[in-house]
Amino acid sequence: MKSTLMVSEVFKSCQGEGKYQGTPVIFLRLAGCTRRCDFCDSKYHINGKKIPFKQLYGMMYKNISSTIVITGGEPYYNV
Repeated sequence: MKSTLMVSEVFKSCQGEGKYQGTPVIFLRLAGCTRRCDFCDSKYHINGKKIPFKQLYGMMYKNISSTIVITGGEPYYNV
């Protein structure tokens, strides 16, 4: 389905690096990465759940005051 993303997890935490280090953020960890990097800190992300964009938007909207960090996975769009 074109209006979904494969998502491993959505959670609140503090940004651990970069410009926003130490600030509260919402992490959207995508699933489906094929890289298998040795240094990966989330090997469980291989599997995920298809979540519609509208549902993800709803999850993010209630936390709109936080920065959203999209990480992991290899999102693609089937044409």
